[in-house]
Amino acid sequence: MNTVWESRFGSLISAAGSIWLVAEATSYFSYFTIIILRPGPLELCCLGIVTWLHAKYRATLAEGSSEHATQE
Repeated sequence: MNTVWESRFGSLISAAGSIWLVAEATSYFSYFTIIILRPGPLELCCLGIVTWLHAKYRATLAEGSSEHATQE
């Protein structure tokens, strides 16, 4: 997968997880309760962030190898 598309895909997954997280957190909202979230939305956010970071890491590796090739 191209690094640009991987970055966009990771951002989209993270945004979907954030929306789901806010929907879950506010669905049972009252003033003095402790919010205990079900598993799912936070993990989806983390998966999107890790995917986005991996795309950025791949992009920096590609930049480094092209700079190394031009210096020789």
